[in-house]
Amino acid sequence: MFPESFTTEPLLKNDKITFRYCILRKRHKLIFHYSEANDTVLY
Repeated sequence: MFPESFTTEPLLKNDKITFRYCILRKRHKLIFHYSEANDTVLY
C-alpha cells in the first residue's frame, strides 16, 4: 500500500529512476520502482 516507505537501493542510486527494495524471507531482495504517474509498481 505504501511503496515509497521502503529504502532506496544504494547500488542504483546514480540512476535517473528511484529504485527501492525490500527483503523477502532473509534470502531474496525485491527491487522495484514506483511510478506515481501511473500508480503502478514495476519490478
